[in-house]
Amino acid sequence: MESRRGSFVQSRCYTVFVGNLSPKVHWRFLKKLFQRFGRVLDVFIPRKSDVSGSNFGFVRFPSLQEAENAVFIFDEAWVVDHRIQVNIAKFRCRSSYWRKKQPKVVSRSAIFH
Repeated sequence: MESRRGSFVQSRCYTVFVGNLSPKVHWRFLKKLFQRFGRVLDVFIPRKSDVSGSNFGFVRFPSLQEAENAVFIFDEAWVVDHRIQVNIAKFRCRSSYWRKKQPKVVSRSAIFH
């Protein structure tokens, strides 16, 4: 684990996929909902929808036990009038957060001097 000014990058995390989300669900709501299973490292809801037109998101936990508990309790649960599907994500965890950083802008004058 590496410390960076109050936030950190987790070297090991477990991601839970949450499918069939209501468009009304905000990432803050999803974070609060899943925090009952432990510490939530990050929540991400893409702006795009899946193949069937449903919204989806990802919740990251620091331990496998917390992620598995979330899957056990929330899979097929009703959240904001939608029956959600919850399972362990099928990709490896990245060591950085999903929030996009602002791209570095290089001025033209710096390039030609």
